[in-house]
Amino acid sequence: MTSVNDQTQIEQETGNTEGESKDSVKQEKEMKPEESNANSPTELSKLTKIVKHSKPEQPLGFDGFKKQYYRYASKFGTTLNLLVVGGSSLGKTTFVNSLIQGSLTGKKTAKTSDFMQHRLRMTDGDINFNLTILDTPGFGEKCDNSNCWKPLANILVQRLNAYFENEIKACRQLPIVDTRIHGCLFFINPTGHMLDPLELYVMKRIDRFVNIIPVIAKADMLTPEECARFKRNIIKDLQHEHIQFFHEPGKSIEGINYGMPEPFALIGATKGMQSDSKNAIRGREYPWGVINIDDPQHSDFCAFRNFLLYTHAEALIEKTHKVIYDALRTERLNKLKSQPNGFYTSSKKLVEEYMKAELGRVERSLRQTVQDKLQEKENLLAYTEKQLEAKHKEYEESLINRCNELKSQKQSLENLVRSDKTKKHSIFFK
Repeated sequence: MTSVNDQTQIEQETGNTEGESKDSVKQEKEMKPEESNANSPTELSKLTKIVKHSKPEQPLGFDGFKKQYYRYASKFGTTLNLLVVGGSSLGKTTFVNSLIQGSLTGKKTAKTSDFMQHRLRMTDGDINFNLTILDTPGFGEKCDNSNCWKPLANILVQRLNAYFENEIKACRQLPIVDTRIHGCLFFINPTGHMLDPLELYVMKRIDRFVNIIPVIAKADMLTPEECARFKRNIIKDLQHEHIQFFHEPGKSIEGINYGMPEPFALIGATKGMQSDSKNAIRGREYPWGVINIDDPQHSDFCAFRNFLLYTHAEALIEKTHKVIYDALRTERLNKLKSQPNGFYTSSKKLVEEYMKAELGRVERSLRQTVQDKLQEKENLLAYTEKQLEAKHKEYEESLINRCNELKSQKQSLENLVRSDKTKKHSIFFK
């Protein structure tokens, strides 16, 4: 690396040489322009190397970026919005209560029947962390689950559109409140083999609107070997179906690996109990022992909590803003340009159109269901009528046959009686 004095000396020699060979350079440009162009990048590269390897006498302040970011984070804080998605009875609400180290409602966890938003404000030193968790009802309980993804996609797109509307306004509402969903905690049924087709179907529908983070629910139903094999199968299924899920290359800082591991295997519990060493823990009690959810050997709960709150929160926010939101923003702006009068569709109108289309779909479905049931009843009545006609005809034929049989018996009896009378009459006259 050259020093500052060497740099000054080289710059002076370059300036003198440039003044002396000014005329020769003009002649070379007229006669050999190609050689002149070839030599120019070389000179620039030499100067570039000198500037690049030069060391300033005083620091430039690059090492102060950490302090700048710390002051910014202390002033505005960090906001992280999460969406909890999964089938019914997989412990989503229990996990939320476990994450904030307590019950949100103060009573026994009940089945979630509607979207429920929980907000938590945490403080670590001077840094404020605003965590918002949106709990959703479980899907997969209906006979027809082809549209179970639409409420999830609706809330995701609605929040992205709300942020986009505030951004394109001439007078924006400051400070901008980020309500976009930064991560979707997708709870997977612990089958131990592979993902369910319905889970893959829902992931495909929403992966372009949110960062999907797959987690295995109720991991205490699996053995360690089954859990490890199930994690590998989940990654294979996601890659085979081309589903975009959140993953980041591993980063090792001071010997600690901050990369995202395989899908987390979680066990949720809010009940406090005592372990064998008489320590207060949060866990579940079984006949064969006690599970401590904060023990890394029992559950990935602590690793998952650190992943969300400490190591990958900024990565989730950055990917949401630079990848997911930017794609939707580009799509909306292109759509806005293609319209003749620059007409812009707000998120409220999009929701109204969605609800109108959904009501129309439900109405058509009900009408079709009524028609199908009516047709089924008509077919049943026609079949019953045919059956009754066949039975009536069969009964009529049996009656006719019985009448003919009785007539034949009557005729035979009459013949028998007549023969008896003839015999008696002949005997009498004899």
